[in-house]
Amino acid sequence: MSAQDRRSSYRYQLYYPINMRVARSSSEDDWHLAEILDAGRNGVRLLVTGGESLPVGSELEFASLPSPREENGRGRRSEFRCRVVWEDSENHLVGLTYIQ
Repeated sequence: MSAQDRRSSYRYQLYYPINMRVARSSSEDDWHLAEILDAGRNGVRLLVTGGESLPVGSELEFASLPSPREENGRGRRSEFRCRVVWEDSENHLVGLTYIQ
């Protein structure tokens, strides 16, 4: 997805943190905190917190933040999956495109 494609598509502004993990690994250490900056028909733009990097080509799964009432404390996973298509490591931004 080019920068022009991202700018030309309608985007919804969203401001809340989510948990995500790199889907190719089942390790609990791979969870990264991120904030969805905006989302649209072609993809999602994230701000990754904690100085972590998500390499281009990585497939990600999303999950809600865990509720204090949840027994396992992991949050709920969604069927929402994306692939990292660009990364701005200086500003900790990544762009995602939908897999499904």
